[in-house]
Amino acid sequence: MLRSNYLDSDESPHITVSHKFLSSMVDIIYNLLSNAIKHSTIERKKLKISIEATENKENIIISMINNTEFLGDINIENKKLEKYTSDFSFDDLKILLQKEGGTGVAKIASILKHELNSNGHIELKYIDKNKFYSAIEVSKSCGITLNEHTNS
Repeated sequence: MLRSNYLDSDESPHITVSHKFLSSMVDIIYNLLSNAIKHSTIERKKLKISIEATENKENIIISMINNTEFLGDINIENKKLEKYTSDFSFDDLKILLQKEGGTGVAKIASILKHELNSNGHIELKYIDKNKFYSAIEVSKSCGITLNEHTNS
């Protein structure tokens, strides 16, 4: 279970999602958070996850940074992670979904491609040995908008 003390809350803008794509976006964010918790090598009580939403002309970018204690070579690991950031063929996605049990990055890629009909991009990388970055880009045409933060 994800407790709110894992998450950093700041003055970032809020995301508004069309009801048509709400379930898909919940699944994407859930999988990103689950991966941050599952793959971080840090004690859960010390785990911090920061979530930010930004935009460019055509896309909304949802990014997360979590702390970690990676002991290996981040260049080698980042190279391994590149396989998750490429475009997946239908067959590649099917194999990856079966391998991951229908969760994780394969699930995110499947949602982006098939449920949101978006050519969304996934980015995964270690920034350094203490920080892991994950992000997705989703087309604004999917009914997702960014609203300025309001204190209400």
